[in-house]
Amino acid sequence: MALLVSLLVSGCFTDVSVFTSGRTEDPCNGSIPICRQYAGCALDEHSYVESSFPGDLRVSSHAEIPGSTLVVRILLMEMTWPGTELLILAYSPGCGDVRGEHLVDVDFFELAGRDRVLHFEIPLDSSGDHLVEVFSDMAATYLLTADMEGRR
Repeated sequence: MALLVSLLVSGCFTDVSVFTSGRTEDPCNGSIPICRQYAGCALDEHSYVESSFPGDLRVSSHAEIPGSTLVVRILLMEMTWPGTELLILAYSPGCGDVRGEHLVDVDFFELAGRDRVLHFEIPLDSSGDHLVEVFSDMAATYLLTADMEGRR
């Protein structure tokens, strides 16, 4: 533990390396058909994506068991303007049900705090591949992870 604290204090770890913690970056430039749209990639506990707002990102995330929770984490990096809207949606495998978060009139840089991480948990009823859409009008580059809790 003392070694970890020492390494953190000495600057051997960056926010990015802590956030990604051994994950592999996915360029997310594919075309996975899902819900009559296309996801750029499939994210899991071994991968992350780098992108930028304003704009949107579509990824796929797989829930192995019903009742899983989608955990979306966004590390804000180059932060230019905090924006006014953030939308995170998770579509069921049949695309008939949508769950998510829609925040408006929020300073997202302030919400992210000192660690610059936004954290969202979305409960899902069914197993299978879920389309995950993220949209914001803020101006920032970011890293995104999408994990399923409750996986076997």
